Amino acid sequence: MIFIFLPLCALLSATLAVSAGTSSDFSSITTYRDFCPDSTSKRATVEEITYEGNTGTDEDYGCNIIAISKSITHEYKYTATFNNAVAQDQACVCFNKIGPNKTGSDDGINGSWQGNQAISFTLPASGIEVVAFDDNSQGGCVCTVGTQVATTSMGQFAGTWLEFDFGNESNNKWSGADASCLAAAANDLETPALKVCGSGICSTINSDGSGENAYVKGMEAEDGVGLNLPPGEVHLTVTVGE
Repeated sequence: MIFIFLPLCALLSATLAVSAGTSSDFSSITTYRDFCPDSTSKRATVEEITYEGNTGTDEDYGCNIIAISKSITHEYKYTATFNNAVAQDQACVCFNKIGPNKTGSDDGINGSWQGNQAISFTLPASGIEVVAFDDNSQGGCVCTVGTQVATTSMGQFAGTWLEFDFGNESNNKWSGADASCLAAAANDLETPALKVCGSGICSTINSDGSGENAYVKGMEAEDGVGLNLPPGEVHLTVTVGE
């Protein structure tokens, strides 16, 4: 995957947890609206692994990620449609790579810790939920069957992640995505199945921890895996469970 940072889980697994930031539960919007109205999105110029990209605004962290109605998917440039392959509700979160709280020890790479998510939502049993992302957003999404997303003992989200990088301004607006179970596998936790597809390319994690074109246990040092997508609209299809 064409990220300018190493696989997100690999970076975050080495980072200590921080105090919870602002997070919100969103209802799906049914008509188009801007991501961060009446504010200017934060855009960082720092490259390499600490590249911040778009995390919303100082007043509204995480407003670069919103849940939307399926009927308005076409009105947004970057979306992920989550399909629940199991007959049980799943609790889900999406988060920015850079969290709301920056410390000297982690350069702010703490968005994937419980309490730092941008949005939380429920993926209905055998149902669909659509999430839209603003330009230059990098982070991940993860779901767990039940009412709460699984975490490691340190409070980092576990399970199997959809990792995303939409319209990266430091990479000529290329986008990318992949399935990753690095955080869960490194902690000997369950790795639920997840498959993300876009432009005819897929990245898959199976429930036994194996995968194809995806980040599985032991691949923390790898890069360039997953979907590498040229500038333009990206509409991902994400199947959660099997």
